[in-house]
Amino acid sequence: MATAALKLQRTSRAKPSRPRPSVSATAMAEATSFVTLLKHGNETAESIRKLISEDTPGRRRVLDAFDSLVARLGKNGKLLHNMKHSAVSERLRSQVLCRLRKGVTQAEIEKAVPVSQGVIQELSIEIRASLAKTGRGRRLSPEIKQTITDRLKAGAKSIELEREFAVCSHTIRKMRRALNDGEDRRHRRKLTPAQIEEATSQLRAGRTWRAVAWDFGVNEKTLSVCVPFRKNSCPSETKRGEPL
Repeated sequence: MATAALKLQRTSRAKPSRPRPSVSATAMAEATSFVTLLKHGNETAESIRKLISEDTPGRRRVLDAFDSLVARLGKNGKLLHNMKHSAVSERLRSQVLCRLRKGVTQAEIEKAVPVSQGVIQELSIEIRASLAKTGRGRRLSPEIKQTITDRLKAGAKSIELEREFAVCSHTIRKMRRALNDGEDRRHRRKLTPAQIEEATSQLRAGRTWRAVAWDFGVNEKTLSVCVPFRKNSCPSETKRGEPL
C-alpha cells in the first residue's frame, strides 16, 4: 500500500512532457481527415497535397499540418509519438532550413514549423547552422579562424577584427594566447608626439577630456593614457596661494 502511494506521489511530481508545436485546431482537424483518406488507399500523399493546394495562408497551414501527420504515420496506419526524419516533406525541411540560415533559434522554429526538435537539430547539424549565427552560440568555421590568425600575426588590431568578423573580445584574446601573444593592445598609442602636445595645451586651457578626445578621434581612456597631464595636479614650481 505504501509502495503504491509512493509511486503515485512520484508520478504526480513528474514534469509534464514538452508540448508539440501548436497548430490551429481547424487546420489539424482538416489535415486529420486527409490522413484518413490516405489510410484508406484512395489517394497518395502527393495527390492530397495538390488537393489541399497553397493558394492562401489558411491552405498552407492545413498543408503543414498534413505533412507533420504524414511524417508520424507508422506502417500500421497509427500515428507515432516521434517523427520519422526520412518522412519529413521537402516543404517542411525548406522552412526549417530557411530559418536556420537566418539565425532563428531552434525553440522559435519549433513554434513556427510543425516539426519535432530532433528534426530541427538534425538539419542544423547538416548545414552547420551554428556558423551562421550572429550572436551568442555562434561558432567560427576553420577558414574564418585561420583568417583571423593570419591577421593577428600581421599585427591587426583587436577592435578591427571584432568589428569585421562580429566576434567578442574574449574570442580574440583566446586566439592571441594561442599565438603566445600577451601584449595588451587595448590602449595602443594612437597619437603622435605633436598631437599629444596639442592635446595637453588644450587641456591646460580648460577644455574637457571628452571634447579633446572627440577632436582627436580617440577614446577618453586612450587620451588619458597617452597624455601625462592631469588637471588636478599642481606643478612643483608653483607655491601655495599663487595663481596658476
